[in-house]
Amino acid sequence: MNCNLFRDSVEISDAKKVVSAALEKGRQMNFQIAAAVVDVRGSVLVAEKMEGASALTTQLAEGKAAAAALLGRSIRDLYQSIQENPAFWVGVSGLTGWRLLFGKGGVVIRKDGKVVGAVGVSGARADEDDVVAESAANSIQ
Repeated sequence: MNCNLFRDSVEISDAKKVVSAALEKGRQMNFQIAAAVVDVRGSVLVAEKMEGASALTTQLAEGKAAAAALLGRSIRDLYQSIQENPAFWVGVSGLTGWRLLFGKGGVVIRKDGKVVGAVGVSGARADEDDVVAESAANSIQ
């Protein structure tokens, strides 16, 4: 009997590859960032911060990844709605104990066309975090 409750989630080996790809892309772009990968339920699988990155970047990356995973969409796809109705999105974050962060840099990870998790990146400007996260998410496809 297969008791793997996370069979539809990103595997740890792939999560490690995604985080490594994010940090490498960050180095190439001269950013000091953190990256985190979560499963489809928003639970952190892997997180790592580059030396010199702000102490808060890891938690920010985890929040971005969790938001993307639980919504099944990259945050940039929701950005207009977030800008137009911030009170709603603050409420959504509050409902989850403030663990979701609706900022660019949260990107879903797909495998065989299905969302299997998400990567979050923090430490650069929002659009730059998003570029790094997108590149990292695509590193295992």
